[in-house]
Amino acid sequence: MSRRRQPKPNTSKLLPLALAAIGGACVLIAAIIVALGEPKPLGDYGAPDFEVPIRDTDTPSLAEPANTPTSAEPAPRPVIPPPEWPLAKRFAQTDDLYALVQSLRKAAEDGDGEARWTLAEAFDHCELYVGKYAGVPDAQRRFEAALVNMPPELAALRKAEFDRCTGFFDDRLALEDPLPWRALAMDAGHPAGVLAGWTHAAIAPENTNPTLRDITVEVESQHPDVFRAAPLLLGLRDGPFGPPVGSEISALTWKLLPCKLDQPCGPNSRRVAHECLWSTCRERNTLPAHLRLTHDPFVYGEADVLAELLADAIRTRSLAQSGLVSPQVPEHVRGKSSAQPGG
Repeated sequence: MSRRRQPKPNTSKLLPLALAAIGGACVLIAAIIVALGEPKPLGDYGAPDFEVPIRDTDTPSLAEPANTPTSAEPAPRPVIPPPEWPLAKRFAQTDDLYALVQSLRKAAEDGDGEARWTLAEAFDHCELYVGKYAGVPDAQRRFEAALVNMPPELAALRKAEFDRCTGFFDDRLALEDPLPWRALAMDAGHPAGVLAGWTHAAIAPENTNPTLRDITVEVESQHPDVFRAAPLLLGLRDGPFGPPVGSEISALTWKLLPCKLDQPCGPNSRRVAHECLWSTCRERNTLPAHLRLTHDPFVYGEADVLAELLADAIRTRSLAQSGLVSPQVPEHVRGKSSAQPGG
């Protein structure tokens, strides 16, 4: 029985097929590796399409501080416009205080605090001249003769004050005691009247115990006359919560403060006129310019900075919280068993 011979495979045809298969497998494996190594972008469902750099969190960046503060700076306090004081301007500008008193008497009697305070100012301004010269024959000439021996600055100031009061010479009964009107102004809540009451025992009731906040509220009104009484009720401190300021720097600071708050301090202002009574004024200048020339540079520099800080605190109604002032209340308004009042 003969065996049938099996045909011999044609290796020349199988070899290319095998190589093709191996090549295809390699391509498939490479594609899988690439796919696994480069994840598909998330597109609309996650991270953005742009590249986000990765930072080593253990190493601080040179371009950014390691301890960057996270909290924002507190917003500055808003400036609160002060109330208008029209009668203070009228009082400063009028050349006839008698007529001004007549025009304000009804409002003062009806309880207007500013009218009451203005009457008190007019009476206080004129009582010396009226008391001495009313009813005197040829009063104007006699008064001018008395001015001859006065320094020129003082003579000019007295002459201007005298001329504003001549209307009372023919109506002496129209001139009244200013203290009752100051007390009535305090009762009406007028800032200058309130401070005057706390500084003069003849005006205010005893044991009213004003706190630091009570005092600073009146100063923050920016009425021109509150700056006369404020130094008697507030001690200044060297920076927030610092030591008390020396007397020379303190006195100069209070003089500069109204100028920082845009009060009249020009060459023709009453503040300059009064300052020139006690120091040499080679020429009329603004009050700050004059004070700079007549004070030690260090004293002036310290006072100027402190006055600016006080003015900012007054504009923002934050004087009591500023740490720049402390109360120094006269004995007559303290409680019998209370210590120095605070804020």
